[in-house]
Amino acid sequence: MKQLLRAALLGGVVLLPGCAGDTVPGDGDCATQLVSPEDGAVLDNGCSKGGDLTNWEFRWRRCDSAEAYHLRVVREGAQIPLVNDSTLTVTTFVFSDDGFVIDSNRLDWKWGVRTLVGGRWGPWTERTFDVEPLDTDCQGGGAVPHAGGSSP
Repeated sequence: MKQLLRAALLGGVVLLPGCAGDTVPGDGDCATQLVSPEDGAVLDNGCSKGGDLTNWEFRWRRCDSAEAYHLRVVREGAQIPLVNDSTLTVTTFVFSDDGFVIDSNRLDWKWGVRTLVGGRWGPWTERTFDVEPLDTDCQGGGAVPHAGGSSP
């Protein structure tokens, strides 16, 4: 079963105070405002015997002058990001996978977004999160019954 252990370190935190609504006004400089998950959140994990998708939704506020957004999702100390997409033009990203994070790797995750404005990437804005323990919401000791049937 594949594991969700791929990550790298992210840069510092920059927040733009005083902006309301879903849009950050565009003036050529647009620091990213993260919406969810909140800092310190505990996100979904899969089941060791399969049958339960891991779904993580990341949301940030739109910037009027943004040409693109760069989202990275990483575990502290890992070398390769789980998500590393610099081509996003929307402000929501859903990571869905049938794998799981082993318990020894479920803590110290980060997600961050930066904005491309005028051909230049702005600073990273990031938050931390953990992943729930393996098999937390699984039925039958890790296996989830399929619709119309039962697991062995």
